[in-house]
Amino acid sequence: MKRTDYTPEIIRKKVRQRLVWKIIALIVLEIAGIVFMRLYGEWYFGRLSEVNVYVAYAVLAVAPILLCGILYDIVDRDWTGEIRKIRTSVVRKWSGDDTGDFNSNNLSVGRNNRYSVSVNIRMKNGEAADKNLGIILDSDLDRMREGDTLTHFRGTRLYHTVSCDRSHPDHFIGRL
Repeated sequence: MKRTDYTPEIIRKKVRQRLVWKIIALIVLEIAGIVFMRLYGEWYFGRLSEVNVYVAYAVLAVAPILLCGILYDIVDRDWTGEIRKIRTSVVRKWSGDDTGDFNSNNLSVGRNNRYSVSVNIRMKNGEAADKNLGIILDSDLDRMREGDTLTHFRGTRLYHTVSCDRSHPDHFIGRL
């Protein structure tokens, strides 16, 4: 699915589906950990001290939670705000040739530069907040201006920009 086909309903549906799959993966990994402890726990952890056994049990209980990425979905929230300032730093410049020779003649050729972008936004409740958008292409950066409205969808790295004066079309930045 292309980013031009996204709607808020489709995005929320995909986020719900991804959350269900993460919960299923969490349950499967926890059950696998319990089965491992029942079958091989005595043999494997019989050689360890009692404190180390408790540490191993804790690691086996917490590791699936970290691996599934469910904490990000719990902590992340939707937000909407007006862009006040855009700060960028170049992560990677694109070179015109494929030889890997990044000399000064080839820098800034093309439209595939990557930037680390953070924005200062004014939230709907009036508070100012700094948000890190991650690494984006310069073609996406060109579609974002100060004064535009920026919306983040929970559980994704996807941002929706809406032009303040409708001089350019709405655009989705990032990935679902």
